[in-house]
Amino acid sequence: MLSNTGRGGKGVGAGLISAALALLGVALAWGFAVDDAWISARVAWRLASGYGYRYNAHGPRVDAVTPLGWAWVLALFAAGSVEAAVTAARVLGAASWVGAAGWFGNRLKATQKNPYFAIPLLAAAPLGAWATAGMETGLVLSLATVSLAENLAGAIAGGLVAALRPEAIPFCIVLALRALFSRKEGQVRRVTPLALAILSPVLVALVRWHMFGQPFPLAVLAKPSDLLHGLQYGFGVLAFTGPTLLWLGGGWKGLTRSDRIVAAAVVAHWLSLIAAGGDWMPLWRLAVPAIPASLWVAACLQVHQRRALTWVRLGAACLVAGYVWILVGLPGRHVMQARTRLIERGRTAFAGSQRVASLDVGWVGAAFAGDILDLAGVTDARVAKLPGGHTTKKIQNSWFDSIQPDMVVLLTAPGESPREPWASMRFARGIENRIRQMPYFENCRLADVLKVMHTQQAYVVLRCTPPR
Repeated sequence: MLSNTGRGGKGVGAGLISAALALLGVALAWGFAVDDAWISARVAWRLASGYGYRYNAHGPRVDAVTPLGWAWVLALFAAGSVEAAVTAARVLGAASWVGAAGWFGNRLKATQKNPYFAIPLLAAAPLGAWATAGMETGLVLSLATVSLAENLAGAIAGGLVAALRPEAIPFCIVLALRALFSRKEGQVRRVTPLALAILSPVLVALVRWHMFGQPFPLAVLAKPSDLLHGLQYGFGVLAFTGPTLLWLGGGWKGLTRSDRIVAAAVVAHWLSLIAAGGDWMPLWRLAVPAIPASLWVAACLQVHQRRALTWVRLGAACLVAGYVWILVGLPGRHVMQARTRLIERGRTAFAGSQRVASLDVGWVGAAFAGDILDLAGVTDARVAKLPGGHTTKKIQNSWFDSIQPDMVVLLTAPGESPREPWASMRFARGIENRIRQMPYFENCRLADVLKVMHTQQAYVVLRCTPPR
């Protein structure tokens, strides 16, 4: 149980309203997903099927884009299918976030803050979407929220966040300084949060080294960081996630040391995202765990600000949040439907294949149980180590000659009409366009076209006869 959770009807009321707002965001975003969710689910399915921590049944052990431990959680629900694991991840993320949001509102009220100044943004698109996207982000978001508690539960939650998300390690370490500088706690309780924030990711790195031969996630190699993209990502976080506007104005001198440390933790996380180069996913996934902490600081600041300006800032933040909903959040609700349709069609299209090559190995991995050659490298260390970015790996023709896929899946450029000869088409990503010029694929023919719902793109499925 969490201590200091508020007493009386007002605290309970604030908690219920916060949970309701989080639930609203989840409901509006239900249907949002990204391809990586199916990658984690396929690894979980392999675990549940007795093949171990693998993407391909008889391939090497690989962490893919799966935080260590997350696949084991999903494996409890993955015995039936990859889709069953995705569904479990979505429900778990949504439920844990709604519960954590309820605690957040209750805790604000218990500390004599005005929760109604901050909690409207609990319904913002990044929170609702990523809570239900089918990845570990919903659970990490919930744990990061609970880590604001200055007790043992908060310390454990912070350690788990640091273990699951490497870019959040600075956030968790700085947050742990609240206890270290506290004069109310004994020495052991002062050191415990910092020890957990440091030792838990170290332990994970050692386990990774033992299991996969390297202490860091494979995604570090498959998706190399880019400082320019990181700066763009950081600007997007400041401009469009909402809480930044609530930080403007005075009130900083009135913050307690603990609340200033929370603010410093948020800044540390923002700098970490820039250094990491952000990521390609919409709605600032990597920033999401720190949003509740940002709202906490905002609620603390408003105690020392003029009320009229406070509500003006909240109105502006809500307008920004609404803009993001309209531009990205609401259209993103169709992704799950579109991916489900692709998976259904793909099962027929891939029938009879022995080995499929694709850049998007999430939905393809749900549609095809056999071996998949990952052209991006997020599930294949050999490709991940090659030069190039996430979609531009410098794969040589000799690699295909040695592995001999009999089918390849390519995504057309927007507005491009599938046709024969297939090599005359333009494709969406760099490696797909390079494949057009490789000798291995000269004898491939267009076998199927899988249109992507709500877009002007399609996946073309090529059936190939390996050269002798």
